[in-house]
Amino acid sequence: MKHKLYELHLAQLLSHWRKSKNNCYSDNRKQLYHENLSKLIGSLKIEEISILSDSEILERQKVVDFIFKSVAFLDSSAYSTIPHEIVYCLECALKEWENTENYIIVTSLINDVSGFSFDTTLVVFEEYCLIINK
Repeated sequence: MKHKLYELHLAQLLSHWRKSKNNCYSDNRKQLYHENLSKLIGSLKIEEISILSDSEILERQKVVDFIFKSVAFLDSSAYSTIPHEIVYCLECALKEWENTENYIIVTSLINDVSGFSFDTTLVVFEEYCLIINK
């Protein structure tokens, strides 16, 4: 049963990705991040799901969740969604605290003027990179 649920989860991701795969960004680092997500998705698509163990299915589900969240933030940071001037202002403010070359600033559209979020699951883990390089 886990295999079928994972297949559905992956199909949902692929459907969402088709809508986002041509996003344009003001920041080359976002474009590179987008391209790396594409590689990761490509690796997931060619895997033979039926031979994965239950623990491997669980790992892949975490990766798919990671990609879903990443794509949602990237979608909210595309040229067509938010003016790049806002991101530029955020980068200027961040430079006072930290080197912005270490971070990719993304935005999320929410209905709260004081709202913000930091999702720690979007920090890239080495295990995701291992899947790309298989």
